[in-house]
Amino acid sequence: MFDVLLFAGTSEGRMIAEYLRELPVRACVFTATEYGGSLIRKGETLSVREGRLDREQMEALFLKEKEAVVLDATHPYASDVTSNLKKACENTGREYIRITREIGNPSDANAVYFDSPADAAEYLNHTEGNILVTTGSKELKAFQAVDHYRERIYARVLSLGKVVEACEEMGFRGRHLICMQGPFSKEMNIATLKEYDIRYLVTKDAGAAGGYPEKEAAALACGCRMIVISRPEEEDGLSPRECMEYLKNRYGNDRISSEGNAENELWPVCNAAGDAAKANDQILRTISIVGTGMSGETSGMTVQGREICRNADIIIGAERIADAAAFPGQKILYEYRPGEIAEHIHRHDEYVNIVIVMSGDTGFFSGAKKLLERFHRTGIKVNIYPGLSSLSYFTGRIGEGRWENISASLHGRGAAAENDDVFDRKMTVSLQASSWEDVDICSLHGRTCNLIGHVLKNEKVFCILGRKEHISGISKKFLRYGMNDLLIFLGERLGYPEEKILLGRPADFAEYENDPLAVVLIINAAADHRTGTRIPDEFFVRDKVPMTKEEIRTISVAKLDISKDDIIYDVGAGSGSVTMEMASAAIDGMVYAIEKNETALSLIEENKGKCKCDNVVIVPGEAPCAMADLPAPDAVFIGGSGGNLPDIVRDLKEKNPNVRLVINAVTIETIGLAMQALKEEGFHITGISCVSVSRAKEVGEYHLMMGQNPVYIITAESD
Repeated sequence: MFDVLLFAGTSEGRMIAEYLRELPVRACVFTATEYGGSLIRKGETLSVREGRLDREQMEALFLKEKEAVVLDATHPYASDVTSNLKKACENTGREYIRITREIGNPSDANAVYFDSPADAAEYLNHTEGNILVTTGSKELKAFQAVDHYRERIYARVLSLGKVVEACEEMGFRGRHLICMQGPFSKEMNIATLKEYDIRYLVTKDAGAAGGYPEKEAAALACGCRMIVISRPEEEDGLSPRECMEYLKNRYGNDRISSEGNAENELWPVCNAAGDAAKANDQILRTISIVGTGMSGETSGMTVQGREICRNADIIIGAERIADAAAFPGQKILYEYRPGEIAEHIHRHDEYVNIVIVMSGDTGFFSGAKKLLERFHRTGIKVNIYPGLSSLSYFTGRIGEGRWENISASLHGRGAAAENDDVFDRKMTVSLQASSWEDVDICSLHGRTCNLIGHVLKNEKVFCILGRKEHISGISKKFLRYGMNDLLIFLGERLGYPEEKILLGRPADFAEYENDPLAVVLIINAAADHRTGTRIPDEFFVRDKVPMTKEEIRTISVAKLDISKDDIIYDVGAGSGSVTMEMASAAIDGMVYAIEKNETALSLIEENKGKCKCDNVVIVPGEAPCAMADLPAPDAVFIGGSGGNLPDIVRDLKEKNPNVRLVINAVTIETIGLAMQALKEEGFHITGISCVSVSRAKEVGEYHLMMGQNPVYIITAESD
């Protein structure tokens, strides 16, 4: 005995069948064809039967299944089947529910409506030009009435043997018979219309689920007239989502009483990593994160992503993105915060196919990362469909030469002449910037970034901007560091009709106010690709302030084991020589140079400019007091402590119990003080090295080795 008898044959029917498969009800799905049955996933409580039933067979079935409710999810144009189901339910006293499909919203200026295929064929008989018929093989016979139909009509039908055979018997064969399985995207429809030079597109008003919006959009794009076969009659019933809500309310209590917590069946939570695979097998719903590309439209969305959106029960995303991705009649939730999105999905288990749309590429500075973290903790399976990233789009546009000289646009053609060395070689510049496999990528959108350091080390740097003053701010910074030889491509509102791409030097952008939706590609032909951090002693300005010598700096910085995003202190920074070496190593981190001497502070500022170390913060004062408001460090170099070494070590341990330390000592007394302080605070001393360096000095024709003071290098980590 069955609780539910579902007559399917449409995407709505398959959606409800999938929902029934997980409910504690006995259900049977009926499909007219073997192919339709193959699209339904069977389950322990879900059976599938193939083959058409007439009214008498339906009545016999309904009398046998006395407790079953009948769900009619057959095609809107299958009026005979629906009529038989209604009459059979009426005669047997069965509850009947019609599953409806939303009506399309065609453009009146481009569509002509007819009550039947025969009426449409009569109209087409008085026209000229090729015709694409997409109503299905059953209605093709009516279009044989069109004069010269074998030459004019192209029929798109299912790729099934019986269908092909029937079409060929009616005279539709060869190039005029297009055998494909839908649904079809707008792009696919456009390609078909252009390939066959179609003037008239014949379709049923099959709603979003039947691909009507994509057909209409393609027809409008190609200047093709829509010939629409109207639905047999206006139907009353439940939408697929309303039907699933009905099923949940009707059978939900049974489910809870028989299986415990019903909600967790639809929202499984993994208590351990080993449970993840099992939980995923139980998941009924599908969550897809789809990237839409750069603009508020869907031009940067893949065809696959567009199809995923078309079949969605609900579209979730920021307003402009969700509106662009949604199809007529679809449910939309305007939300971009991960917590609120997860909570909404948790509360509404009637949504089977859930789509979250996000701008750009889902893996490129996208909020998709936070969503995935949240969903993975619950064991929910998530599919990812990336869109076109701003980086690939931008470099492609540059390669096409779609940019203008900002000097010319702001100051007139006279200014452009001063840059002929760059802008007269437009093709060379375009080719240089059109590839992005060798681009260093960073972002200033809601985050900090040592852009100067990235530009110094890389020939091409791509950066996402965020605020109006960004391009002017970074250009002024480039000028402050003497970097006006850079080339800057600025892209604003990429993918929008008002898109703008400009090329100039930092001086050209110093006063330019960019749109908030902006990116830059910076080209530095003089980039230093070396990975080492060595800076010669003679490069630094030192005056009479002590400076850690080059060889000692190299060893000390190496022993700190610096990562590129480390937060580092230089305690007793002096002239800043070690500071600059560490800043060069921690290109995505920050170095805080702590110094109390006024002369030394000036030298650090000057050396910061010479070394172009924009990720250095100068902190006036004496440690440990000067460290109080600084972020917790990952590594610390102590070159001078002013007698406060025990207090400095104690405060560093409190800020970060796992901090790494390197201490330089010249006197025996400092070594003893350091050893005692480190042991008292629970540090493990990982090494003590005494480094003696001799440097050659020219004396006439000879070189004499002159010894430097030995330096003790102490390394320590927390136990």
